[in-house]
Amino acid sequence: AARCARAVVDGGGRANQTVLVRNTPIGHPNCTARSAPLAPEQATRAALLGHLPADSPVLRKFTWQLFEQFNAIAARAVRACAACGCFGAGRGALLDVAAMSDARPDLHEFARLRGDADQGDCLHWHETPEGASLNDWWVALLYNTLDALFPDA
Repeated sequence: AARCARAVVDGGGRANQTVLVRNTPIGHPNCTARSAPLAPEQATRAALLGHLPADSPVLRKFTWQLFEQFNAIAARAVRACAACGCFGAGRGALLDVAAMSDARPDLHEFARLRGDADQGDCLHWHETPEGASLNDWWVALLYNTLDALFPDA
């Protein structure tokens, strides 16, 4: 991961850049059947996707079963870049939006607008009952991450 991450940064980066990587939350099969957040044990990839056959049209179309691996690769790359100093004097961080989003199939925009989950992408979000969307929470995470990286700014 370190070699790949360094190649990306060396190939197009600047010496004092800040690199932020956002991971990807999973889509939720049958998100229209959900009306509340999932309990933590229900929001795992295995719990959400384990019942689907490997040749499921949803898995073939969206590759949700690979998101956990993709997210792990991104996290390793960010950690490796930070450890080897390839950010130069810059900084890097992983924005883990999957952890908060995986438990909220009830907030998919597709589920709210269409009312069926046959072939929806289930990766867009609408407001929570409290009035904020998951995207608002993602922006709050970004703001707090930037504040931590640049406390004197």
